[in-house]
Amino acid sequence: MANPDFGLERSTHEIECISICKKLIKMDDSILLMAPLTEKRYVKNESKGIHIIMEKYNVHIINHIYSYSITLTDRSWAKLLDFYNQEIEKRRNQFEFEIRSNIKHSLKNILHDIEEKI
Repeated sequence: MANPDFGLERSTHEIECISICKKLIKMDDSILLMAPLTEKRYVKNESKGIHIIMEKYNVHIINHIYSYSITLTDRSWAKLLDFYNQEIEKRRNQFEFEIRSNIKHSLKNILHDIEEKI
């Protein structure tokens, strides 16, 4: 099967778009959200005033002044999704670690607390 990206060079807009996305995805104050049914991915960074919507090879970079829509090649899209997924997985692991490290009660204590409230 032939690679549909073979011979295609990435445009300057595509390269800049990927760079913007990666920088915002890595920022600690960026909110990352993924919609499992549509497979859309979102990045929201309030401090920079930038929102990104990633859907089916298209990246929409939006703020209150401009909106850009850039179509990515197959290879660039796959790499950007992997980058996003790796970051969201890292955050999920941190979140889970925090949850598990805050265990202070035994199951018996939890049951006791519930029974007192009934």
